[in-house]
Amino acid sequence: MNLKSWGIFLLFLVLFFQIVDNKAQTFHKSYTISWEEPLSFTPDEDYSIQFLHFDGAISSENFPALPLFYDKLPVNNFCTEVTAILQNEKYITLTES
Repeated sequence: MNLKSWGIFLLFLVLFFQIVDNKAQTFHKSYTISWEEPLSFTPDEDYSIQFLHFDGAISSENFPALPLFYDKLPVNNFCTEVTAILQNEKYITLTES
């Protein structure tokens, strides 16, 4: 085989193994939210707003009073769909303290 044939053959092998390696990725992550005292904002002396807060929380322009959390996970080049499954969630009643 000449050099051009070897090049085409190697290119085929690389593409073949990338496609064959296109198996599902699985990530197992565990997060625990530690609630902190609400943040307080006083726009004027007669009015105060409290915001829920936890360690690592960020805010959003659309919902500034609600804390948000996100995490970035790497995905392979051929990823076309992502599914997240929340398991063992624990909820508590929100009370004013």
